Amino acid sequence: MGCNACHSVKGQLKLGPPLNGQWGKIIRHADSTEFELNEEYFRESLFEPRKHIVEGYTPIMANYKAVLTEKDVKGLIAYIKSLK
Repeated sequence: MGCNACHSVKGQLKLGPPLNGQWGKIIRHADSTEFELNEEYFRESLFEPRKHIVEGYTPIMANYKAVLTEKDVKGLIAYIKSLK
């Protein structure tokens, strides 16, 4: 899906927040709200990416609702959980 164009898995700064070591952490948003990176938040980020913008980042992520299958989402969740 090209996620690595904007997200790193080794902590490097890119256009989007890094994905490694983030599962279960509290994510702060531009509007000062905070949410735990869990399955519900991750799905919402894929399907409504402009609902909560991570602090310090621009709202550029595309909506993947019509692109990703449930199997894809579950695979992504497992992968991100495994990133240290």
